[in-house]
Amino acid sequence: MCLTAEDLQKKSPFNSFLHNCTYINFQKKNEKGALEGMTNNVKDLTKALSEVLVNVFPKKSSPEEVCDAFRSEWRLYQTEEIKEEHYCYTTATTSGRKQTSYWQSAFSVAGLENISPEEDKFDVDKAVLHLGGLRDSSLTVKFPVLTAVMKCILSMSHGNSAPENGFSINKHILDIHGHSLKEDTIEAIRVVKDAILRYPSLLDIPITKEMIKNVKASRQRYQADLEVKRQLLEKEAAKKREEEKKKNDQEKELETKQKNVKEVESVRSSQSQIENGISIADESIEEGNRDFKELLSKKQSSNKDLQRAQSKIEMGIKRRAELLSEEAVLKKRLKELQNDGKK
Repeated sequence: MCLTAEDLQKKSPFNSFLHNCTYINFQKKNEKGALEGMTNNVKDLTKALSEVLVNVFPKKSSPEEVCDAFRSEWRLYQTEEIKEEHYCYTTATTSGRKQTSYWQSAFSVAGLENISPEEDKFDVDKAVLHLGGLRDSSLTVKFPVLTAVMKCILSMSHGNSAPENGFSINKHILDIHGHSLKEDTIEAIRVVKDAILRYPSLLDIPITKEMIKNVKASRQRYQADLEVKRQLLEKEAAKKREEEKKKNDQEKELETKQKNVKEVESVRSSQSQIENGISIADESIEEGNRDFKELLSKKQSSNKDLQRAQSKIEMGIKRRAELLSEEAVLKKRLKELQNDGKK
């Protein structure tokens, strides 16, 4: 049983995405569902590219702005007349991917409905290159968002072989050179490897003046790179020391504040005790005065009783004076602590 594109679309959300991608063909831009299908793809792309949205779609800071701009450009794109010479695949074309021929083979292997051979003439790369170069009367690019969307779609891999091959190469490099290599060194080795693979053999690599110049300057560049790294490490170390000093200062400040709070509480507690002591001294003085008056009103009062009353008064006055002196010291200390706390 041969499945249609609609059947394929129902089986998986990703198949729906792939089905909508067929609308990038200039010949299908006005088909029913093209706008909505591509808009759904744009929503998926902006969600996946949310962290780098501004880099992919300049001057667009949100998925909604990208979708709105895309819909506007697609409406204009549907009215754009594009000649076949700007998208047709020809035998003279040395680069470019025949979109429908790829999917024709893929659908055939999967046992799905084949694409009509008459459609096998859309050169994707050639079409996108032409679309990105279209400008209006003011020389402004007409379809910046649409072109970016098409480039995103064309950059998608049809499998995991490329990244898996990259991981294998990285492992091979580490096995040969050791596991202490840093990322930039691995990247440099791979760049050299890719450059060598462009030629049949090492003897076929052209030795240019620029290459000789770079080799001679390599030691100097290496030293300069080491110096930059050294300065970077020094900055990081200085920053770390500054952060540690700031942290220690904050801890000391917090410790001082906590100590200040405890001392304030201690002073206030002592003040409360002194106030109680002054109250007791005042009671002693009052009681002595009262006893003294009662003894004087009696006709017969012993000297012993009079002395006892007088002693209460004198002791109360003396204790009160001592406590007032201590209270004055505590008030002064409390004021100092409060001023320190405000700093």
